[in-house]
Amino acid sequence: MTKATDPAFPMVDKYGRPAINLASAVERDPFGAGLTKREYFAAMAMQGLLSNPNVSVSYEEYSKQSVFHADATIAELAKGGEA
Repeated sequence: MTKATDPAFPMVDKYGRPAINLASAVERDPFGAGLTKREYFAAMAMQGLLSNPNVSVSYEEYSKQSVFHADATIAELAKGGEA
């Protein structure tokens, strides 16, 4: 099951076990636990949207569309099953 708040790149603690809480992840990576799946998917969607030179909309609209596509992807993944 995929949730928007799941880490995009899960971290492990210093023993190689999945980091259950943020504190153990930050112990290994002092810069933080990284992006959530929602943030990562939104960044990837924005990259795709910005790569089209034939579309020109406001940065606010690019941001809204990126988050919309990220949420749609997460919702579809959360359903599970075959694509």
